[in-house]
Amino acid sequence: EKWLKANPTAQGEVVLSLTVSAEGRVRRATLGKSDISAASAECLVRTSKSLVLSPLGAEATLEVPLVLHHR
Repeated sequence: EKWLKANPTAQGEVVLSLTVSAEGRVRRATLGKSDISAASAECLVRTSKSLVLSPLGAEATLEVPLVLHHR
């Protein structure tokens, strides 16, 4: 959010990889290909680690493509 507020015309695409426990807690988050700032990437990874998703029944790795832009 800070990245987009500081750069109103900024946009970027990232692929967020999440390793999620059977209970839905994110155990690991990493970014693949990314064209956003390093500080924004770090913030996205840190924030993603606090997510709790619906229980999956088994540990799984999810690939989440994100397109970021300011409206």
